[in-house]
Amino acid sequence: MQLYGFRNVLNGKDIINHFKKQGVQNLVKPNSLHLTIIYSKKDVNEKEIILDSNKLFYIPENINLQKFGDYLVMVVSTPVLQQRFDYFKSKGCSWDYDIYQPHISICENFEGDIDNLKPYPNPIELGKEKIEKLQHEWKEEDNLDI
Repeated sequence: MQLYGFRNVLNGKDIINHFKKQGVQNLVKPNSLHLTIIYSKKDVNEKEIILDSNKLFYIPENINLQKFGDYLVMVVSTPVLQQRFDYFKSKGCSWDYDIYQPHISICENFEGDIDNLKPYPNPIELGKEKIEKLQHEWKEEDNLDI
């Protein structure tokens, strides 16, 4: 199965409100916030993958706001996320990029100045790992709060 592995952001409402107060528009719906662990276009045996059922609390000491294409994202690199990415790769998952940059998309069509934004100052709560069958068609209107 081609699969998508991720962790939901459990305190998404607080994060979105933080950026809303700063005037950021086209925000992602709070319940859609997530962090991708793997996006494998290669078939793998999902029954061989052991998911991490622990929640993660990421202390935002070094959150890096960046623009990925039209998206404003929070890059949240940690050794734990890198280890989990490496684990999925060791189970045969593919990855289409040169490096793994774990991030949380905040909004689409970002037109502001990143330097004027304050990163989210509180811990980010990530839920347990989940996997699902990879869906190649994604609809913007399903995830944006327009």
